Amino acid sequence: MKLPPKVQEKYLDRLDELIQKGEQLPVHKKPVKSGGNYATGKVSYREVEEIDLPKFIEWRTNCITVLEQVVPQKSVHRSTLDSFQTLSNIPSQLNFGISFLRSLREDIDRGFLQNLASEIESEITADYMGQAENLLKEGSPGKYDHVPAAVLAGAVLEKSLKTICSQLSPPEHTNTQNGSPLKLNALH
Repeated sequence: MKLPPKVQEKYLDRLDELIQKGEQLPVHKKPVKSGGNYATGKVSYREVEEIDLPKFIEWRTNCITVLEQVVPQKSVHRSTLDSFQTLSNIPSQLNFGISFLRSLREDIDRGFLQNLASEIESEITADYMGQAENLLKEGSPGKYDHVPAAVLAGAVLEKSLKTICSQLSPPEHTNTQNGSPLKLNALH
């Protein structure tokens, strides 16, 4: 199912903010002991780049908060999201995180993080509801022409409730103990 436009815009804007914030994190050079000569006691150092740790942790936490909400549980991106916790404050890891945010932002913007089966079902549901509406418009008052429209709308509602039940965690049962499907009254 597609996100409502205002909700999608809210998350896209937040991803833009986090990308920009990540790009602006300060990088510092830090001397790190790299060896030495035991005979002379001379120690050698090399410089490494790292990002200010408190600012990096704040950015990483903000990213995880947003990504947990927008990345579906069964998405192929979930394992990368789970590894976000282990990103360290070095530039290459920050660049990886920023690139991941950019790619997800593009996928969300283009509608590719949505469940394809849900999108298809949504289109079919809209088509059936349009047919029900047309049946009501074409009917004559007092002739019980509303019955086919009501039956069609009821079937759409029943299917939608079953889909919602199956997507819950844990899923709700949509069949009786003997395996026959629950009817609309039992699903509410």
